[in-house]
Amino acid sequence: MPAAARGTRSRPWPTTFEEVIGLDLSGPLIEIARAKRARPNVRYVVENLFDLEDEGGFDLVYSHTMLHHLEDYRAGLEHLKGLVRPGGTVALIDNVCDLYPTPPRKAYTWPALWGFPGEIRRVGLRDAWFQLRFWHSRPWLAHLLSDHYLSREQFRELYGSVFPGARFDDLGFALAMAWTAPPNGGEVQ
Repeated sequence: MPAAARGTRSRPWPTTFEEVIGLDLSGPLIEIARAKRARPNVRYVVENLFDLEDEGGFDLVYSHTMLHHLEDYRAGLEHLKGLVRPGGTVALIDNVCDLYPTPPRKAYTWPALWGFPGEIRRVGLRDAWFQLRFWHSRPWLAHLLSDHYLSREQFRELYGSVFPGARFDDLGFALAMAWTAPPNGGEVQ
């Protein structure tokens, strides 16, 4: 779910911003967010990323493991860049895979099986069994198998071309990128 925030304060996010907008294409996920994370300054919307606009720009544009769902990475990155105000920050985290763009089914099902005994200890048999069934369900596997990941090299090259001077951090399963827009609205060289 990408989030955009406007108006900084001194407390941690989401209390750091005067206004926070969370968006997702999934109505049910937005309803869960509204039910579990309601705040007076947070607005959740069911909307396509490319339909989100803000004339003044946002202080922070954040996306966590969403961009690999887009058909056109570059267009998504350019749109996110256009949402940040001068001096604002874009922070992006997305899954990467150096072996193949779409991991095979077993990359998801086997770890779920191997982790099952530990999950029983962690959350109990009932919840662990629910998780295991979920991880092996046809809809979830179809979702995962539709993902298209960049390699670490591709990620750094593409994101760096859209966000010159960006900082990258390797999180293992994902790469993180942070970029601050020039304060005058000009292009960083």
